[in-house]
Amino acid sequence: MALTHIIAVEVEARFPFQSLDVYVAARELAALVHGARLADAELRDQATRAAKSVFLNLCEGLPSDSGPMRRKHFALANGSLHELVGALDLACAIGALAADPARRAQQLAVPSGVSIATRREASCATSAALPALASQQSAAISTAAAASVASARATAKARALSPRVTRPAPSAQLRQALFAERSASSRSFASRTEARRTASRSSTATP
Repeated sequence: MALTHIIAVEVEARFPFQSLDVYVAARELAALVHGARLADAELRDQATRAAKSVFLNLCEGLPSDSGPMRRKHFALANGSLHELVGALDLACAIGALAADPARRAQQLAVPSGVSIATRREASCATSAALPALASQQSAAISTAAAASVASARATAKARALSPRVTRPAPSAQLRQALFAERSASSRSFASRTEARRTASRSSTATP
């Protein structure tokens, strides 16, 4: 029952990136290395970890929409792939791995490496195009800002000139009323000042 359930999940519920050739090749490569059981313990540990690193970094990088994240994981996967190929080649050379599994691993690794490199270069090309796009957007923003500043200056100048042109001159009657109001205010202020001075002199003269 459990095995049937696992197979059903594997066939029916798969992410799109799991159908890619590089994913399939990396998974088969990791399974091959795990099942090969290299006779040299150190190389076995090194090769197993490298094979898992290739596969798991692809699993993180392939679905990502972020260019920097994709480049990071593809670079790690590519480095682990070359480490794996070297470990398997050395294991075969010292007799720790039979020729057939070593040959099959090499066949799986080479197209996987090509796919990783291709994807990494495509991601780099996309990132290389971003600065040009950013430069164009910056130029457009600068142009719009300059136009906005010029428009604001023109508006301010028009507003500064407008009162001088359109404001009507005050009538003679209005000028007289304003003058009278200012004169009355001045007289009132002078009267209050004189009253304070008188009060101050009186208080000083009182024994």
